[in-house]
Amino acid sequence: MAGTGPAKNAEMDLNLCRVFIDIAEAKSLTRAAERSGMTRSNVSRRLRALETEMGAQLLRRTTRNVELTQAGQLLYRRCLAMMEELQRARDAIHQLRSTVSGEVGVRVPTGFGHFYLKPLILGFCREHPDIRLRLLINDRMADLVASKVDLAVQITSAPLDDLVATRLCDVRWQCVATPACLQALEQSLGRPLSAPADLLQARLILPLAMGGRLAWLAGSGDDGAAALDVLPSLQSGDYRLLYDAVLDGLGLALLPDYVTSAALASGTLVAVLDQVVFSGLGNAMYLVRMPDRQPTMAARAFQQFLREAIVTAAPSWQAGAEEAGADLSS
Repeated sequence: MAGTGPAKNAEMDLNLCRVFIDIAEAKSLTRAAERSGMTRSNVSRRLRALETEMGAQLLRRTTRNVELTQAGQLLYRRCLAMMEELQRARDAIHQLRSTVSGEVGVRVPTGFGHFYLKPLILGFCREHPDIRLRLLINDRMADLVASKVDLAVQITSAPLDDLVATRLCDVRWQCVATPACLQALEQSLGRPLSAPADLLQARLILPLAMGGRLAWLAGSGDDGAAALDVLPSLQSGDYRLLYDAVLDGLGLALLPDYVTSAALASGTLVAVLDQVVFSGLGNAMYLVRMPDRQPTMAARAFQQFLREAIVTAAPSWQAGAEEAGADLSS
């Protein structure tokens, strides 16, 4: 029985604390009821519940007033401290919200920025009107300091050693085409596509940053890497253009899963050589910053936004790719 008091005390309703503070300071159940906006009977009932919970008499009633017992004085000090601490927490949170302001420089890759992030960033700007966002959408990572970039999203297999990098999710690069485009290519070959070398016979649509080299993993480890020199029919840093081109049946495109997943899941596009792990521009997405630049509250807010948005969405990108692969193998 001795051990039950502290446990109940730890779970005590804060509303009972407020009522007891009113009683202790008003020195009258009637005046306490007026202060708290309750009826006197309600205050009395709560006092009895609190004394039952504490297992001690908290008030000593006189003809005119009520006085705190020793237990009541102890509880009053503790309740007062709890309410003051709660108010300090409220004030700190209010201060935290009010200081989320200032300028944040952000760099995101061309494809990811144009194809996926832009509507989300507009939503962030609406929620944080005091943050001034400098958004750079390009594929250059040369000098974050000179560009005044606080945070950057990078798609790579190996972040630079002099950057603080946080891995957000995997990125899978897929060769895709419309069903009609793939069927026409296989008819011209006289057989299904079976190896990356067959892509030399296709019209290829590639991101500009890839140049004219198509790479993939032919086995395990670095020794399993292989590559093929190709002459793309269309290249651009505008991933929406590349996506529209492949939807229009202009060729086979190599694109990341966040671009292709929905079209693969719906059957609008089909995976080509799905068993091949193409290297693309990197197999993971990272959030990076300079190690000597501590993020401001505004930068922290945007960093949290980016992490939550990307980590939440990534499973749906990968699920679309997996469903497409399962359909091909069935």
